Amino acid sequence: METHWEYDGRNQLSRIFYTGANGGALPSGVIATADVTYTYHSTIPSRLIQVSDGLGTESYGYDTLGRVTSLTRTMENVSYVTQYVWDEANQVVETIYPSGRRVKAFRDTIGRLTGVKRTNSSGGVINTYVSNVVYQAGTGLLSQVVLGNTTREEYTYSSQRLQLTNKKVIKAPNTLLFEASYNYQSEAASSEPSSYVLGISGR
Repeated sequence: METHWEYDGRNQLSRIFYTGANGGALPSGVIATADVTYTYHSTIPSRLIQVSDGLGTESYGYDTLGRVTSLTRTMENVSYVTQYVWDEANQVVETIYPSGRRVKAFRDTIGRLTGVKRTNSSGGVINTYVSNVVYQAGTGLLSQVVLGNTTREEYTYSSQRLQLTNKKVIKAPNTLLFEASYNYQSEAASSEPSSYVLGISGR
């Protein structure tokens, strides 16, 4: 079987389709896969507005700044819309799912994530998924995050290369569930750990 790609006059991918070897018929017993087609805005180059495949279509809505504000997936004549709300720093601050569930991202004054919460339409908090996000002073590296089940993750880095040297997962208030320590090769070019030690405690 072969995969074929077609491009439009702007050299943008417009279609993907499948055939047998050398473009011939598909082998016996192989079910044909529907084409995938890509549609772009008529006056704004490279702005993808719809993708169609064998299951349905996926359409994209944009604001005046070119940011995706909606994604509509249509299958069997039923549409499922996901919406995105952006802030002035071009970061997504809220996602509204087809079910109506709203998930809001909270950030500090320099745009770093500090929490993720499920909210109602008035902004009231229903559930907390991520909280107490702490960053190292000076480096900005993530040093702590608390998950929705109150499990805490802690990260430690080397002082010179700022490479991850230790990760802990702690169940509130202070039960160690998991710990990993990382060792690195001495070569300056190496940024991957050469070894690591895992420890898993009983839950």
